[in-house]
Amino acid sequence: MGALGVKEISVPNRIIIVLLKALGWNTAQISLLINIYPRLITRIFSRAKDRGFNPNQQPIDILLEYIEDAPRSGRPLKKTPEL
Repeated sequence: MGALGVKEISVPNRIIIVLLKALGWNTAQISLLINIYPRLITRIFSRAKDRGFNPNQQPIDILLEYIEDAPRSGRPLKKTPEL
């Protein structure tokens, strides 16, 4: 499990994390507000910056490509034959 009892972090929560970090909130404050491990907050914000998010840009512009899940690697699911 990724967060405190949550399998994955929702897109709205990721937006909140990136916005609050850009506004100067520290990781501990965000962790208490959203109930997510501080390490995940740091990872989400770092990944957003790696994907092009600029926290110093005004107005703040958070694109979906900054926060969405990366494609999963691995074997594709088997397809069952249709009857």
